[in-house]
Formats: sequence, structure tokens, C-alpha cells
Amino acid sequence: MGQRVVRVDSRREASPAFVHEAVDFIMANLAESLSVDDIAAAAGVSKRTLHAAFQVNLGLGVMTFVIQRRLKQVNKQLLDAEVDSTTVNDVAMTNGFQHLGRFSSAYRKRFGEYPSETLQRRKSGGGTSVSRHQTTAGAV
Repeated sequence: MGQRVVRVDSRREASPAFVHEAVDFIMANLAESLSVDDIAAAAGVSKRTLHAAFQVNLGLGVMTFVIQRRLKQVNKQLLDAEVDSTTVNDVAMTNGFQHLGRFSSAYRKRFGEYPSETLQRRKSGGGTSVSRHQTTAGAV
């Protein structure tokens, strides 16, 4: 079988304008429960068009992009955390992660350490830079 070709709606081609609208909507609502339907509606395109444009322009699926952005935000917050009052659970939940086991696994895959290790490194004064284990897909 050949590779399936997804055609972008000919009335509105995969232009950076609506991709930027989608990204702006995602960033403004990062902590909310987002769906591809919500994001596509905010960008004014169909889900299929949005998926195709994200793949072409960002090299990621829509929800993968959302998760990567959330992970990046969590990492920043853990590195900037108040030493005694911050918990990984609070930061994860505040950033839209509902399933903490999946969150922890995705975080480790992205940054090469568990979120608790990042927070502990911060608490022990171990710097504020992102782990050197960051993956290419995570560099969005």
C-alpha cells in the first residue's frame, strides 16, 4: 500500500498565519483541557488541515506540540521554583497534566530526569539550565 496523502483545504492552504493563530491559542490556554477541535476552531480551519499544517510547519502533531509546550513550561517552573513551597504535583496539575504517571514518564523522556530530580536539583542549588538530555522533538 502506498502512503496516504492528506490534502490541505484548497480554499485556505497551510499558511503560517493560521498555524500562528493555533499556537497563540495553545499558549494562551496551555493549562486548560485542550482538544484538537478547540484548537482548529480557534484557528478557523478543519482538524485535518490543522494536523497537516502542524506536520509540515512544525514537524509534530497538534497534541504532541501541546504536550511538549506544557513540559517545557513545567521544566521552567521547576527550575524557577520557590525552594520550600513547590511540589511536582502542583506544577504538573497547574499546567494541564491530569495523569501524573504519564506526565512523569514524558518529562523524563524529554529532559533525561524525573521532574522530582529537577526540583531537587533546584532545591540543592544545582543550576537553572534545562537538562542536556533534551530531545530534538522537544526543542519546539
